[in-house]
Amino acid sequence: MCAYRPAVADSADCVGMVMDNICRKCFGKMKPGKAIQQTYTGYPDFPNCAVVTLSPGGPGRLVDCDKCEKCGHSVATEGDGE
Repeated sequence: MCAYRPAVADSADCVGMVMDNICRKCFGKMKPGKAIQQTYTGYPDFPNCAVVTLSPGGPGRLVDCDKCEKCGHSVATEGDGE
């Protein structure tokens, strides 16, 4: 099936095929799931300055994602990139 073999995605039987539910890493099937998204914390670089250096930190947050049932790779769904 051409959905699992990107090398043949140009063939006539695959033209216009949407591969939204196919994993980019292993070509397994993607299903709705949950993931923990990294949050960031920061402090002003200088007193009374708006420049802030951000570092990974904080509690993280649970977000909806698409998760591969084969390898576990996660992709954020639309609207979770805040």
